[in-house]
Amino acid sequence: MKILHCSDVHLDSPLSGLGPNAKIRRDEISAGFCELVDYAAREADALIIAGDLFDGASPREKTVRAVADAFGAAKNLRIFWLSGNHDAKGLDKRVIRSLPENVFTFEKQLTYDLGAVSVSGSEAGQRGEFLLDEHKFNVLVLHGDEKSLDFKRLEKLPVDYFAMGHWHAFSRRDFGRGIMCYPGAPEPRGFDETGETGFVLLDTDKKGLDKILHLNRAKRKIVTKTLDITGISSDYELGAAFERLTENVSDRDYLNLI
Repeated sequence: MKILHCSDVHLDSPLSGLGPNAKIRRDEISAGFCELVDYAAREADALIIAGDLFDGASPREKTVRAVADAFGAAKNLRIFWLSGNHDAKGLDKRVIRSLPENVFTFEKQLTYDLGAVSVSGSEAGQRGEFLLDEHKFNVLVLHGDEKSLDFKRLEKLPVDYFAMGHWHAFSRRDFGRGIMCYPGAPEPRGFDETGETGFVLLDTDKKGLDKILHLNRAKRKIVTKTLDITGISSDYELGAAFERLTENVSDRDYLNLI
């Protein structure tokens, strides 16, 4: 079974640092997420959103409609959506009402049986124990880190893949009997997100780290370049050094210049 795992999209972030370009970037991030759903519908059997799909509890009507339409168009894709610390509990009822039948949340049901695979999730502050069959491939969806989650307890669970959200850079590590993975945000939103962004394509039939493929289909990337100005004594030399350093950087990307 193939599962696309993403998190921390933060639709409708204010992006105030971008000034007049903020609206353009907000719309890009929204369009990028809808394209990601379409990609999941072609390449995977299920989509996991591990929190913070929206940046707040009251997204724009335009954004809600776009997400609902993208979910509805992927009618054969099973979508599991966990709320995060940004879009938790107080989420506008418009969003909940707009969800099609192929979207499942973890507010009332903690575990979903998909045959040889089970998908479980826990909302922030939610109580209840997971009834996991140790003979299945168990996926656990969580939003948080060691400060907000009891990692010692989680490590003892018969979980094969921890689908995490909260950190905006990609990371993975062995955890318990399985792997814990943060996919990172699908799109960077500012220069505080210079880590590796993207999403994960999980193949439950493969072994070890081979089951995880990290992909990046971001519309814009943050490219970090370091310019050594030692010995440069004129604006002309500085400009020429800058041009040489950045000649392969796309005009679409953010340049993080050190």
